[in-house]
Amino acid sequence: MKKITKATIIASSLLIASASLASNHQSTNHKKTENGRTPLTKTIKTIEAAVVNLAVSGELPPLPPEYSRPGMPSPHTPPDQDPRSNNPRPIIPGQTLPPEFKSLGSGVIIDAKKGYIITNAHVVRNAKTITVTLNTGRRLRARKVGADRLSDVAVLQVQSPYLKQVELADSDKINVGEQVYAIGNPYGLGHTLTSGVISALHRSEIALPGKQYEDFIQTDAAINPGNSGGALVDNQGKLVGINTAIIGPNRANVGIGFAIPSNMIKSIANQLIEYGTVRRGFFGIMMQSMTPELSDEFKIPGITGALVTDVIPNSPAANSGIKTKDVILGLDGKTVDNASDVHNMIGLKRPGTSVHLKVARPGNGVIDIKAKLMNREGFQRKSNTPPMIQGVQFVDFEEIIPGIGYLKGVQVIGLDDNSQAWFSGIRQGDVILTVDGRKVTNIKNFQKLFSTLNNDHVLLKVQRGLGRIYIVMTQPTEMEDNQAKT
Repeated sequence: MKKITKATIIASSLLIASASLASNHQSTNHKKTENGRTPLTKTIKTIEAAVVNLAVSGELPPLPPEYSRPGMPSPHTPPDQDPRSNNPRPIIPGQTLPPEFKSLGSGVIIDAKKGYIITNAHVVRNAKTITVTLNTGRRLRARKVGADRLSDVAVLQVQSPYLKQVELADSDKINVGEQVYAIGNPYGLGHTLTSGVISALHRSEIALPGKQYEDFIQTDAAINPGNSGGALVDNQGKLVGINTAIIGPNRANVGIGFAIPSNMIKSIANQLIEYGTVRRGFFGIMMQSMTPELSDEFKIPGITGALVTDVIPNSPAANSGIKTKDVILGLDGKTVDNASDVHNMIGLKRPGTSVHLKVARPGNGVIDIKAKLMNREGFQRKSNTPPMIQGVQFVDFEEIIPGIGYLKGVQVIGLDDNSQAWFSGIRQGDVILTVDGRKVTNIKNFQKLFSTLNNDHVLLKVQRGLGRIYIVMTQPTEMEDNQAKT
């Protein structure tokens, strides 16, 4: 007769408890329906009908001017890759690249009646033809309604009576740990379902090329090339986001994927459908995320939010009374944890919108401030600063640096990430040495060089750290002004 020990009793109890939990789980989540399917598989089948495969082809524009000379990398793409393609490929000096490209992606139908499909802007970049394939195999030609490169959201439209749509969830109400499912077209295989959980929320500063609005949902559901623009759905079959990026070696999945949240998608898509572009309000501040060290220094310990580092004169922020060292704690009733929160919230609001900020001012406690956002283009017309360098702070620079030698120019000490300079690749700390080959001696001389430009682009020589690079800056277009940030 086997001796029964305390350990045996504990182990048996655990087995019984596990069996009971498994039984309860099966009875609640895997109960069979009339046709033999579980509620979840039935929901997924419905969602799959709203997810489409995209085949994109087009012609690539000429290489940027900086690729015509050695040692002049693009600010947004590694210097050994073709920045024009959706699927970057190596550039070999002297090689003639074919102008055509083909790529694959995914999309989600959000309005079956009007035929609207959302996807990533990078999926349909430079597209000449876009072919949509439904999960039934039916193929349709799509037109691009609009694309917003700063948020990486695009809207397409097709005409067909055979469309099914997905319902959008409120992404502000999702939580870490919730089960989610990714549906897309990885590697062109066709409809593929993977599952995982929400690993984190409000991921930002991932520095995706060209993308300036980042408020990602992170998930470990497998996302691979071809999944871009596909659906990330919850247990109720509602769309919580569209899959857009992964972190991993050689573009392989390692369980770190990112999706644009549904609330951001809805806001951007509505504007693209209405205007064909995104009209963003302009506030006029530079800011950084509050840190414990800064909160201690300002004698407001334990506070988080967005620290205002500079206020652009005559901007809505300046007219509302915002000051440097103010800490933005809330915006329109929503809590602000960092600078990215403010940046994203403002970026989803249109010009003319009134905003209500809760601000901590050292020595004055918490105060309320109201402001009305402007159109950036209208603000720029009132400014005497050349458009290319608006939103940038400079100081005269003249130093002898060990290992480099004597340097004279202007140094960037503050940079509005809404600015054309930021988008062109200028970064804080850069020292600008020449403008189109002409030496920069001081700020006055630098501004004069820009004000006398006759071209729509300019070549800058920049000292960055211990090296020198060339950066091509272009005049902001009307669309870029409309898409300007915060």
